[in-house]
Amino acid sequence: FMTRKNSQFSLLSVEEEGSKTPIEMIVPENVTADVSSTFLAYTYVYNRYSCIDWVYPFHIAFAYVVVLSGILALLSRLFTQFKQYHSLIGRVYLIAMFWCMASSLLIHNAGLPFPIIVSFLYLLGGITIGYLAIWQHSRNFEKELFKRLETIVKKKIIGAENVDLKRIRQEEVSDMVNNKNFVQRFFSLKSLHGLTLSLSWFQMLGRTMVTNPAASWDGCWSYPAYKNPNGTAIFVSGTQPGYFPLNELLLLLSVSESNT
Repeated sequence: FMTRKNSQFSLLSVEEEGSKTPIEMIVPENVTADVSSTFLAYTYVYNRYSCIDWVYPFHIAFAYVVVLSGILALLSRLFTQFKQYHSLIGRVYLIAMFWCMASSLLIHNAGLPFPIIVSFLYLLGGITIGYLAIWQHSRNFEKELFKRLETIVKKKIIGAENVDLKRIRQEEVSDMVNNKNFVQRFFSLKSLHGLTLSLSWFQMLGRTMVTNPAASWDGCWSYPAYKNPNGTAIFVSGTQPGYFPLNELLLLLSVSESNT
């Protein structure tokens, strides 16, 4: 808004409180707000959707998938028979988190309280560190396993008709996993992965515990207004002239075709 030149706007200069530096503000003269400013189903401003009412249930559903998959991931580490599903559950956790965050972009009414911003920093920081930790752990593990297999195969292949690589691999993996002391297990990339992902999951657990889906959503109730030095609220225009060189459908098709 601040840099686009348009004859529909007049440029005013106001002085910020406590500062002598003038602030240039663009205040509209003739604006037509979108019809969505009068009801709660969606909010459409400047050819952009900021809120769509029916997206909220999907957002909540993905949030619960995140929480449940986090619980299952923890349980899969406690019970041996379920350890083989741990990585699969972890992928479900990450995918659900992506969709939960993506859907939040379309249920925007107001900003975030500072404690929630801090919580999200813990959440995203935990995912980032946890993912990188387990990725590096897997690389290190496979590298060490390959060295072991290479040594064993070189010894066994001389004078042997058949070498059961699958059995040898299973034996070496079991040896590498089970023959670790407490210090090696606790101070490891794998432990870092578990700690940081648990921290990430805990933020979502807390958020869902204090949120009542049936009572915390009132639809798309806000609509943007231009910042105005005289304090008068003026709705932002529903359309932005010249925003699309083509209509929206043609633009979508051109973007889709360029990616195929």
